[in-house]
Amino acid sequence: LIGGLISALTLIGCHAVMAHLMWRSKHLARLIDGKPQVLIRTGALDENLMRAERLTAERATRGARKWLMASTFNTINPGQSKDEKYENFLISKADRDLRNPHRTAIWTIKGGVFKTPLTLGLGSAFAHYRNDRIIALDANPDRGNMVDRMEHPTVMNFRTLVNDPNIHKVNDVRAHTAKSSVGLEAVGSVSNLGDNNEITGDEYKQLLETVERFYDVILTDCGTASGHDVMATVFANTDQLIVPTTTKVDTASKARDTLEWLRLNGYEALAAKAIVVISDAHDNATKDSIASLKETFGGNQRRVRVVPYDPHIDEGTAFIWDRLQPATQRALLEIAADVSDGFAEAGGHR
Repeated sequence: LIGGLISALTLIGCHAVMAHLMWRSKHLARLIDGKPQVLIRTGALDENLMRAERLTAERATRGARKWLMASTFNTINPGQSKDEKYENFLISKADRDLRNPHRTAIWTIKGGVFKTPLTLGLGSAFAHYRNDRIIALDANPDRGNMVDRMEHPTVMNFRTLVNDPNIHKVNDVRAHTAKSSVGLEAVGSVSNLGDNNEITGDEYKQLLETVERFYDVILTDCGTASGHDVMATVFANTDQLIVPTTTKVDTASKARDTLEWLRLNGYEALAAKAIVVISDAHDNATKDSIASLKETFGGNQRRVRVVPYDPHIDEGTAFIWDRLQPATQRALLEIAADVSDGFAEAGGHR
């Protein structure tokens, strides 16, 4: 404590002496302040000069760089590391303005490929980094288990919501949703004890129209049956498609088949801009195998993201954002940033 006080008083004294000398000597003031530079010439900003003349870097907020700033009373600012700058860039993308609801579907023709954890993870990333309302819909006609993976599940479901005649405000919808600690909400499917309990295309459209009145980012966890009428409604009302796969050869092959099916059945636009997400769900992938998989999905021509193995996801328990590994959170943030590229195109739904 005494050492800190001595350092602080020393710095204050040095600043006071320097300020007095600069006040007494204009030459010294010009030497220290530097020569003024003209940043705008003939109506154009000189970008190179702007970079050269920048006096302060972004403030470091973590790690040794933050410690260095704190220990020198912000006198020394080393700026942010490349990794911190990249993370802030991703956050700024994921948090970009959205004027109308944006709808993303997570779908592939094969089950057991990280689809539900990906939906919850992506929704949690958006909820963590954005200040608006995020909701996930379970449109699996074979009774999905998405709501069972929420921290605060509910017995309510899409049918109780669409049959509720008193939906006038967001809290009316929330009477039917499961919730997480980061603010993600979810609408569950109905236990499939009979054919009459399957969600239909008309019900999904009604559900979507309801949540679009109150929510900004809408994610749909789909079943695998491409021929079910609910999927035709999903495809017709989706801004972005995410195709999940694992590192296993057969699931990667099914992901490619999924993209081909979309192209052959009139959904070329969804297929062209689809994001492929590779999950190392079994913790057995190598860098070479991941690189090879990414190349098979089009190399640099398609956005392909990789979610690393995460023991919390592997547990199969309630999905909790804060229990994910930092690398998993980063991967999900990258996917959220990719999805947000389409926010400017989302229009006319509300």
